[in-house]
Amino acid sequence: MLTTITLKNASEFKIGNVLAYNSIFKTWSIEHYSKCSFRCAYCCFDSQGKSVATVDPDKLIPVLANDINNAIDTGLFIPGQTKIILSCLTDPYVDQDAALLLTRHIIQYLVSIHQPFIIGTRGVLIERDFDLLQSYGTGSEVHFSLPVINPDYIKKFEPHVPAIEQRISTIQAAHKAGIHVTVRIDPWIPGATDVEAILQCLPKNIDILVSPLLFTDTLIIGEGVDATDPLQTVNADKTSDPLFNKYQGFTQHGFCRTATKLFSHLSQSDINREYIKERNRIGFRRKVKWYYPPMSSANIQDLAHRFLKPDELS
Repeated sequence: MLTTITLKNASEFKIGNVLAYNSIFKTWSIEHYSKCSFRCAYCCFDSQGKSVATVDPDKLIPVLANDINNAIDTGLFIPGQTKIILSCLTDPYVDQDAALLLTRHIIQYLVSIHQPFIIGTRGVLIERDFDLLQSYGTGSEVHFSLPVINPDYIKKFEPHVPAIEQRISTIQAAHKAGIHVTVRIDPWIPGATDVEAILQCLPKNIDILVSPLLFTDTLIIGEGVDATDPLQTVNADKTSDPLFNKYQGFTQHGFCRTATKLFSHLSQSDINREYIKERNRIGFRRKVKWYYPPMSSANIQDLAHRFLKPDELS
């Protein structure tokens, strides 16, 4: 059984031991690490820290299989159709995965049950698993995150991420290998993200998604949530689980707390304004899509489901 955290605006999380559902973005994700050793300063999920397996590595696949069966029972998960993300809260290819191989084991399992999935990463360790991704074909997608390319900003915002030259090389290699690749310029940071420079380093026909930096006041789930009683349904035996505690923290404190402090001189409206100006300066390009900026918590779903149209919000 999955644990449900229900908020007063009817949003909810469904949480297993390694599988979680976010009703805001309508996404299922596998969270096999409880912290992210890449420690990006702008992390929207505030997951910076030494990466540790969420469950015993020897039990990972049976635990995941049980979570998926429970997800099917909710009616929100269709086997063989619903795409699972690896992963949202951390990078699946943190340094520790070189030895633990958790991400590779998960891919092998998902392939064996014909389950489609998306990998979101800014790591280069993914090259180890190109063989699996190539053989699975259209059942998998890889989203590479590349928000900054200037060495000064890399040192400031993502000093523990693999070198930019390695990451670009990995993106090019994946594309050349025939793997379905999308590059996400996410988050777009005013004054730091150079979209033109990033585009010049990538294959010409690659898909690009751009989305703006987010702050706590935008992504806090539900205005007026009582932090002393945010939960409607909680299984008492879940309170010691890392994944449950992480999502419970979101209900109490929101997302993007680290970024909100780091960019305290900006507001979400400042970011949105500069983001729209940059989009209009670059203009419409067929393979580059810009997510609609979140004007408030009321339209936060736009960040995952709606793109700016040519000349919109000029």
